[in-house]
Amino acid sequence: MLKKFGEAADVTAIRDAGFQWVLEDYTIDQVTAAFKAYLKTGKEIPTPADIVEILDPSVKPLCPRVYQSFVNRSKKGPFELTREEKAYIDHYENQQLGRIRA
Repeated sequence: MLKKFGEAADVTAIRDAGFQWVLEDYTIDQVTAAFKAYLKTGKEIPTPADIVEILDPSVKPLCPRVYQSFVNRSKKGPFELTREEKAYIDHYENQQLGRIRA
């Protein structure tokens, strides 16, 4: 955490404003708990995205390799995938479409 010590004030202000903007939908208690969880294993100051991933794991990007393996298996027939695997494919595709639209 001390790697950011002595950083220029304008850089610190911009970073802090970014954190506030991204995390404004969460309570201070939620954000504090997420920072605490992150800092138990993290070696750097977290990004706002790191904190959001702790607060809402559903926003974490899904793995394209896992997606592709499920798609390949699904081509073998309609009963090759579990309900959870089909949901993963849908979630991955929606996540990718969201990135394109954003």
